[in-house]
Amino acid sequence: MTDSKLLSAKTMIVKMTATVLALSGGLAIGREGPAIHIGACIGNVINDLIDKFVEWKTGTIVPFDGHVKSNVVMMGSAAGFASAFRAPIGGMLYTVEEIATHWDIKEHMQVGSQTFVVVAVAAFVIDSLVRATTNTGSVSFSSIIIYDADTQKNSLSEIEVYRYDDIPGFFIIAVICGVLGGFYTKACLKLYKFRKSEMMNQTWIKILDACFVAALSAAIFGVVTLIWRECKHIPGSDSHRVLSGAGDRNFVEFDCPKGQYSQEASLSLSGEEGVIRHLL
Repeated sequence: MTDSKLLSAKTMIVKMTATVLALSGGLAIGREGPAIHIGACIGNVINDLIDKFVEWKTGTIVPFDGHVKSNVVMMGSAAGFASAFRAPIGGMLYTVEEIATHWDIKEHMQVGSQTFVVVAVAAFVIDSLVRATTNTGSVSFSSIIIYDADTQKNSLSEIEVYRYDDIPGFFIIAVICGVLGGFYTKACLKLYKFRKSEMMNQTWIKILDACFVAALSAAIFGVVTLIWRECKHIPGSDSHRVLSGAGDRNFVEFDCPKGQYSQEASLSLSGEEGVIRHLL
């Protein structure tokens, strides 16, 4: 049985806070995975609140239904996916591919339609937040979600996203990333097993572990940037090819003179989409 703490309100709050701090601090992490987990936590918490309300209203205990709980958590995960990528269809397909292994034909029609409504609402809410804040400049969402092209100053028809001779390179990168991803997953599983050991079960060791990872990441990015201190002038107009819907490149000044940028800092301190924009 799944650990109840994995989808609790406490886990949700800690995950949201830690994700914001980690992204703000420039750690090499993504926000898509945490968004899916947070969405699952929200679904679980709302389901628990509804059960408690029914128990308070009727005076009877609501029996645990693992089937309903699974569907609710699954819908929350799909909503998190749709929010991170602004892709309701993608959230729906993610659910069918990765989570909905227990669905039969009836559930594909009934629960599937409910899930689609959930992801559509999630995508609508995040789109409304982006449109309400981006124009005012109060919040930059480029490091929180993946932009669509229509939120940028240029449309895909006006810019060169990629050429046909880029496609072989895509295949090579896909193979390399697939192999490295397998090794990375194995390393993560071993690290997870180690962190679940009795030695790592103490609070102060967990805090020390988090501080060590943050300090190591900052040291690596900082030292690499200080070693290769090549500065270039920031171009007045960026004619560089851009990633689909990703916007302009982010030029990081670091310790360069005013009007210049550090190439290494722009690569290591711009986030994953920022790195791709610079490498294209």
